[in-house]
Amino acid sequence: MFDLRATQDLTIDKIDIHTRETHMVSVVIYSRQGTFVGHESDFQDWQLHGITEVMGQGDSNPTPVDGFNPIHVTPDSPTGVYVTLQNGVMDYSSSGEVGDLFADDGKLSMTVGTGNRHSFQQFWRNRVFNGRFYYTLGTVTSGPTKAPTLQPTTSPTPYPLQTVSAPFRGGNGQSGVMFDIAAIDSLELVSIDINSESTSNEYTVEVWTIEGSYKDHSHSKDGWTGHGVVVTQGMGEGQPTVLSGFSPIHIEEGQTKGIYITDREGNMKYSSGVNGQGAILVGNENLHVLEGSGCRYPFGKSYTPRVVNANFHYKLASGLHSGVGSTESPSKAPTISPTANPTATRSDSDEKSITTTWESNNGQAGNMFNIQPWKTIMITSFDLHCEKTELVHLKIYMKEGTYIGFEASPASWGDPICETDVIGQGSGNPTPVPDGCFDPITADAFKEYSFYITLTTGDLRYTKINNDDEGDVFVENSDLTVFRGIGVRYEFGGIKGAGGVYRPRLWNGDIKYYVEDECHMKGEPCNVGSDCCVRHVCNDGVCDYMVDAVYF
Repeated sequence: MFDLRATQDLTIDKIDIHTRETHMVSVVIYSRQGTFVGHESDFQDWQLHGITEVMGQGDSNPTPVDGFNPIHVTPDSPTGVYVTLQNGVMDYSSSGEVGDLFADDGKLSMTVGTGNRHSFQQFWRNRVFNGRFYYTLGTVTSGPTKAPTLQPTTSPTPYPLQTVSAPFRGGNGQSGVMFDIAAIDSLELVSIDINSESTSNEYTVEVWTIEGSYKDHSHSKDGWTGHGVVVTQGMGEGQPTVLSGFSPIHIEEGQTKGIYITDREGNMKYSSGVNGQGAILVGNENLHVLEGSGCRYPFGKSYTPRVVNANFHYKLASGLHSGVGSTESPSKAPTISPTANPTATRSDSDEKSITTTWESNNGQAGNMFNIQPWKTIMITSFDLHCEKTELVHLKIYMKEGTYIGFEASPASWGDPICETDVIGQGSGNPTPVPDGCFDPITADAFKEYSFYITLTTGDLRYTKINNDDEGDVFVENSDLTVFRGIGVRYEFGGIKGAGGVYRPRLWNGDIKYYVEDECHMKGEPCNVGSDCCVRHVCNDGVCDYMVDAVYF
């Protein structure tokens, strides 16, 4: 960061920077009216001029950067400038004191500034930008000058970047967030700042879009277009983490496009919705950002309504909004009425899990085992242990009461609650059951339930123990107990009398669930903002099921 001063109005539309990198780097340029001093860590005080992909030219060679929105410098006050790389090292020098004059050609001067960690984080004083500025005056002059070099350029970016911001309120989170953008004017979305817990310098985020609304497409990759995988510096919760370098997102006038931004680790922060999925969250005369859903990676379980925390940087396809007066024709952007008290108040981060073990030493097609909740819980998913790294076929059965005595009785179990293909993750790794394979299962406190989890092939891993402790406690916490069970050949022991049941055996996996005793269930009184249970909403003072939720 550094300050520029001018003796007359001028416009900078190209710079050379100094970087040791010799690969493609993302250069981010900001400015602010007034000095940078005191604003080194405050993103909101700065204007983004662009994010440009350039080829680094290596140590001691100028790396040219253009294509950003021009920086205007006036004689009235200093202009703070911040140039940073998202994925590389910016080289600079140490000299003098912050604010000292370092270079001056009589029209433009530059001060000693700071070195900064990307982006708006730690900084080091008394550092000097290495590079060159190309600028245009009202009257172009010629001839060599001292650095900064006076070299006018042509064809500045005709239309500046504009920004729409959805507040970084946080309060909730998962891997990703889906939402719609409704364009009033044709535009191109070029970068996004998100809210993430991650502080990794290799934070990896995926950007996807779908034509039309994302609704009805949150659980399938079909129809989605990938715009790129961005590796960036995570800035931590409440601070903008910059996403750039993805393929620009074009949205035509009057059209709606679904957006999906996701990581793989569950670091994305967002907020609970206010007016319901599809209601307008923020917007201006060019676009509206709508309330959406949180989503488990990659296209898994969703939580609605949720709202993105982000800054959207875009440029219009054909200049600034015309500001033409209203007509009697319908609005281009959808007009969406708020829903009545649809606030889902349970945080996605309240989901719990209990892990048995991954220390397998044996295996067959399936396991049967019992659980007993000590609180009423809602089971949402499982991870299992599969030695294959290819497609396998999975079935999950459930019944009230013990499995003992029903090992070879398909009629006692009924139809599977989940039947699907999954990609095995190999020995020692959790293989997740796809979200949506079964509806959430409410298991009442102090009741016993049994599960039969099986593949159609003998690729399930479990643990063999050499004692007679079938039915003893295996693992437990304050919410539920998982008991020792059996291994079972597919299906229900295979050929009768062929020894298709193996005792005792320990199921390897995770059970994912919510505790329902700690929230208000269907029919219980509530206020907007009270703690209705997951998949419930507070409607007219009473907790009720969300639409499409199914309960056992």
